[in-house]
Amino acid sequence: MPYGNMLAASLHISQWTGQKTDQKTTAETLLAKGADSDAGKFSKLLVPKKLLSELDKAHFDARRDFRRFTLPFEHGMGLVSGEMFDEFRAAMTAHRATFEAAAQKFVDDVYPGVLADATARQGALFDAADFPTQAELRDRFQFRLSISPVPHAAELKLSSVSAAVEAELRSEYDQLLRDRLAEAQLEVWLRVMEPVAKLADVLSSPDKVFKASTVESVRAIAEMAPKMLVEPDDELTAVCQRVSDVLAGLDAKVLRESNEVRADAATSVSQVRADIERKLKWFAK
Repeated sequence: MPYGNMLAASLHISQWTGQKTDQKTTAETLLAKGADSDAGKFSKLLVPKKLLSELDKAHFDARRDFRRFTLPFEHGMGLVSGEMFDEFRAAMTAHRATFEAAAQKFVDDVYPGVLADATARQGALFDAADFPTQAELRDRFQFRLSISPVPHAAELKLSSVSAAVEAELRSEYDQLLRDRLAEAQLEVWLRVMEPVAKLADVLSSPDKVFKASTVESVRAIAEMAPKMLVEPDDELTAVCQRVSDVLAGLDAKVLRESNEVRADAATSVSQVRADIERKLKWFAK
């Protein structure tokens, strides 16, 4: 399987949660309730959750787009194709800037107020040791994107084992890699299938209300999927082109207002879904 055009990517984001387990209060509560020592725990919210919402959103958005651009590989890593790499890197660079700006804003502008209000807000739960300094807090926010080539079995070199064992291990690794890449190839089909099936369902039911995003998500994956493939797949490319052709010139408003257009689109999209289902059954053999 030709995978020289694929890169392995990993995203590491660390973030201060603003929470702390209070061992003393936990013990007191469990004793008062007559509960076992492992029956629960009490966590203090050192920061009102709304003050971390901007950071939480930046974190969530970055991971969502990482999953959108990559295919599952191993140990949390994702595969990104050379054709998608520039768009992927641009998106991740933008997410990093957003996350780091939110972190800086929190540390410099929000956290001093948190510290000033902590005693009153925490009451008897307050413990100064729970709160890091601003300098320490800066280090709690990290955003790191790592990119590496997909390793080939031929690159496996073990000087401490015999040539026969090395060859055996290389063969096992090569098969494992092929299996993972085949799973990644299947994942592209599955990503096309999900929004196509959803659109087919809503279009086939005249009374169902749907959002514009239901249509646009199909249009987006039809454009994106062929660029994500581990190896070229003429069938998938043809399926995506059919979807694009069906939706050309259409939007949610037209599909809602014209029963005839909606019915025609429903028939076409349902046919595409049936073809994808047949392909997935072939994969399952």
